[in-house]
Amino acid sequence: MNGKVVMTEAEYWAKLEELSAYLKSQGYDISVAELRKRHEVAYRFPPERRHLDISFEAHAAAGSPEVLDRIIAYAPKGTTITEEYVRKVLSNEV
Repeated sequence: MNGKVVMTEAEYWAKLEELSAYLKSQGYDISVAELRKRHEVAYRFPPERRHLDISFEAHAAAGSPEVLDRIIAYAPKGTTITEEYVRKVLSNEV
């Protein structure tokens, strides 16, 4: 075993449901779908590959550290990397 917790898809969704219910009891309204999205983005972007000056949403739109790095590298100087900008680059609108 590599030290990672292995669970079935059903167990994973049950944990997300449990977490969502707990957060709701603490005053946070975060859906299971949002928790899943946040987990997936955090998994794809390990801490050393995250850009603290770029939003979570822009990371999610890029989909991978390599894509986000390329977008940053080719953005005109002074460009703010936003979710909208990432989506436009990926759809060839920029």
